[in-house]
Amino acid sequence: MVFCLLLVNFFSWAQNKVHINGLVADAVTGEVLINASVYNKTSKTGSLSNAFGYYNLSVEKGVPVEIVISYMGYSEQQVFSSFKSDTSINFHLSPDNHQLEEVKVHANKVNNRELGIMRMTNTQINSVPALGGESDVLKAYQSMPGIAVGAEGRSDIYVRGGGHDQNLFILDDIPLYYINHLGGFVSVFNSDVIKDSKIIKGGFPAKYGNRLSSVIDIRMKDGNNKSFHGSASIGLISSKIALEGPIKDGSTTFMISARRLMWDVFVMKPLSAILNSGDLITGYTFYDINAKVKHQLSDKDYLYFSFYNGDDKTSNIFNIDETSKQVTQQKWGNFLTALRYNRIYSNKLFSNSTISYTKFRYLSDSEYKDFSEENEQSYQSSLSSSINDLMVKTNFEYFKNNHYKLDFGGGITIHNFQPGKQTIEEISEASKIDTTLNQSILHSYERFLYFENQIKLGSKINMNLGLRATNYSIQQKSFNSLEPRFILDYSLLKNVTANFSFTSMKQNVHLLDYPSFGLPNSDIWIPTTSEMNPESAKQLSSGITWLAHDSKYEIVLEAYWKNMKNLVALDKSKSISHSTNWYEHVLTNGIGKSYGVEFMLSKKTGQFTGWVSYTYSRSFRQFDALNNGNWYRFKYDRPHSLNINLAYAFSESLDLSAMWIFQSGSLITLNNVSTISPDFNYNEKIYHLDIYTEKNNIRMVPYHRLDVGLEKHKQKKRGEAVWRFSIYNLYNHLNPYYYYWGTKEVDGVEYEQLYQKSLFPIIPSLSYTWKW
Repeated sequence: MVFCLLLVNFFSWAQNKVHINGLVADAVTGEVLINASVYNKTSKTGSLSNAFGYYNLSVEKGVPVEIVISYMGYSEQQVFSSFKSDTSINFHLSPDNHQLEEVKVHANKVNNRELGIMRMTNTQINSVPALGGESDVLKAYQSMPGIAVGAEGRSDIYVRGGGHDQNLFILDDIPLYYINHLGGFVSVFNSDVIKDSKIIKGGFPAKYGNRLSSVIDIRMKDGNNKSFHGSASIGLISSKIALEGPIKDGSTTFMISARRLMWDVFVMKPLSAILNSGDLITGYTFYDINAKVKHQLSDKDYLYFSFYNGDDKTSNIFNIDETSKQVTQQKWGNFLTALRYNRIYSNKLFSNSTISYTKFRYLSDSEYKDFSEENEQSYQSSLSSSINDLMVKTNFEYFKNNHYKLDFGGGITIHNFQPGKQTIEEISEASKIDTTLNQSILHSYERFLYFENQIKLGSKINMNLGLRATNYSIQQKSFNSLEPRFILDYSLLKNVTANFSFTSMKQNVHLLDYPSFGLPNSDIWIPTTSEMNPESAKQLSSGITWLAHDSKYEIVLEAYWKNMKNLVALDKSKSISHSTNWYEHVLTNGIGKSYGVEFMLSKKTGQFTGWVSYTYSRSFRQFDALNNGNWYRFKYDRPHSLNINLAYAFSESLDLSAMWIFQSGSLITLNNVSTISPDFNYNEKIYHLDIYTEKNNIRMVPYHRLDVGLEKHKQKKRGEAVWRFSIYNLYNHLNPYYYYWGTKEVDGVEYEQLYQKSLFPIIPSLSYTWKW
């Protein structure tokens, strides 16, 4: 770091420079804009706004300059002026009302393309046709290069050969441990509240840690500080309502949103009661509540409060006879709350401090009651697991000048793990018995410090030299780690940039997940312990970015190589239960490797937009206790993945979109093999497959489908109506959800055959939204 400071002094700028700083925001709503470009056209230097819309730019003292402020989807703003002293200026950009025109994107603005980092606007997210008509940010990212999909319809993502527990999902800077609803078909991220999102696959900045594969960073809206607005929608998946507006002269804003699945009220419970004559009533639902309050204490001080609560719930009421019944219920979800404080100390120093609490919990209850007078009794059992974090952290951003910026900070997280707890209560006329099993809670402490040196050498070289230091302690055992990060961008030509990065990552929390059709009843979060070292990964990646045809088209080619050590896996030869010792089911000291090449062509402006992405990737694992100690293909090793996502705007009020996906099939392990012959039936097929005598020995047939969507906007006297019509799997291709062995009789002889089960045929959806 001393070397970097000495390097900066080499530029000898400070005496002739002044700083302009402030916020970049939406002129209509007042929402700050993240990653907006503030570009000095005179000196050809610039700055990008941070996660809170704050920017800082150095300019020549007293020299007239032309500053261009721009953001995708907004009309750019130009300022002609000279500055004799440090000055604070807030810029407000207006949404572009002519988005159908081919707008020229000037290549001389700040390059906001970062190696291994992809961003999506709400417009892009909503343009992706989705199952049930529910726009989903994770489903949208599944169509990006380097990201593999799990089972069909699921929101799980597998990034560059990693497991889904190796992804860090953060909402307003706070981790979430479970990100699915409806068995994984919908994510917990309600698109109505998202302001900005990005996914980091490589070139991880040092401020991120404790995961190996990716960071999915999602920011909620602050709330409109100009006027009160709202929206309400109803669709096949859920019904939603969102409200936002100012509370006090625009200095305080709020945003609140609620989403719920209504099937249990209008379909499942009434229908199950009718079909079963009232003997069995079944229900399932999920809900989300998002809320946020932003308060401006002064021109330099801001306070934020963020809140999220979401649950899934299943219930079954079985009326056995007139005097007895059994009730079962499962409930799981997240709770998150955070308080953040921003301060602009000077024209060069910005900080953000956070205190937060996040929790994932799973609960299963079963209760039996007999009300008969001669044999009154009850039996109740409860099974639960949870993980919760209390975190305090502070981040600083120091702007020396346009050629050097220092980010640094630190914090502590207190993890509390309860892998499993079971309670049993038996009550009869003669006795009452209470039993509790495995109620121990594990506490661990994770402390970290980091710094990032962001350096610009001339007009061609940008570097990020970072280091993250972590101390993790549990059960009188301590683990120390240093994680170096290096990112380099080099401008080869005016519109062509080459990138290179090296990152070292550690992970101290792990997920044991047993197959359960997307339900978390067998998901257990466990800590690193004295018998289990932290997982680690080192990744090398390089790429090239070309902004073609006046930057209307972006072409990106990237390659990566990743090595992983101390991996953890579940021993699936044993039946897992929360009531048993989880450490008996853990396989440790695994190693892994993955590599691949990613390509993406995108167009983000004009009447016709979209992207095409292709990925070639491989991923392998090795555990001494699995596959006879030999290397095997990772379950989600999918060599080929092709995604085509296109959108066409017929007018300002009518949009058509389509998405075609092709992927190599996922891998499964079958313990026995037989002669396999083709026999095609609706929803059940038998295939010729390549069979190997090893783990993950069968690759399912390739997966592909076509989704289309149509969106119609209509201005009303009081607001705007939006109709969304989509068709999932337009040509009704029956993709495999799982395989199973069955028998088939041919000429009086029974043969064992491999069958495919499919769950998702063609599914049309319709949703309606009213905005005011």
